[in-house]
Amino acid sequence: MIGSRYAIVAAFGLLALLGGTAIVLGVRFFHGPDRDRYVASNAHVVGQLPRPNGAHKTLRQILREEDTVFGEQLSHTVGYTTYIYYTVPNSLTSKDVVQLYARRLPGWQRATWLLNGTTFACFARDGATVSIQTDGMTLRGGATEKGYGIAVNHKGGNCN
Repeated sequence: MIGSRYAIVAAFGLLALLGGTAIVLGVRFFHGPDRDRYVASNAHVVGQLPRPNGAHKTLRQILREEDTVFGEQLSHTVGYTTYIYYTVPNSLTSKDVVQLYARRLPGWQRATWLLNGTTFACFARDGATVSIQTDGMTLRGGATEKGYGIAVNHKGGNCN
């Protein structure tokens, strides 16, 4: 009778230990970075970036970046990307926009590519990435304004 009590106590102790470990790991896994600090660091990078003359910010979004386990069954936030869209004078081309960034960000690693006649680029330095998305520089479907977007992540890695 005494032996079975010890077995029951030991079993409950083991379950408590395993449960506690699962909770700690779960909290560590699902606890993401401080959003305000992360976004402020992204804003610091944005503040260093050039803009074409006549550019006007028309949109700013904060997008969560997630890491997943088991497909999309379990995910957690690992960072945030700041996306900003600018309208620009219709005289500019996608190549003009990318060349402006290339000239004004000389110490940054750069990757550029051409897709259906539109120039895109990525710039990286000290772990920060800036993606230049110029698909709005071609007037399509009755559009009357040209524009481009930048996606900034101060911990985005590199352009590879």
